[in-house]
Amino acid sequence: MKIIIYIAIALLILSCNAEEKEANVTIIKPSVSTPLDESFISHYPNGKVKIKGEKRNGKRSGTWISYFQNGNKQSESVYANGLKNGKTVSYYQSGQIRYIGYYKNDKKDGTWDFYLKDGTAEKTVKF
Repeated sequence: MKIIIYIAIALLILSCNAEEKEANVTIIKPSVSTPLDESFISHYPNGKVKIKGEKRNGKRSGTWISYFQNGNKQSESVYANGLKNGKTVSYYQSGQIRYIGYYKNDKKDGTWDFYLKDGTAEKTVKF
């Protein structure tokens, strides 16, 4: 199964034209794991990281971080069993925090704080 995945990824990469290529994906398999455990990294065509995180049993697990093309963080969210569970932070492209909130089983939970682009508090919403 691993060979088929690697061949499919290689064919996909080779078949893409450099101008049309959206992202490069790197999957790193730990030496001791199940076949569905992996580190996932996707890159923009400029080589900068687009998104990275870990998968356990084929599902997102732990902290996943996405980035803007300028290299600044776009968001940071915690997952368990493929669902958002825990703190999530979203950023403006400038690096300022856009909002901070929490998820429970992929649903917004608790207090969410929203900020304007200049960093001043905009509003607080309870879920």
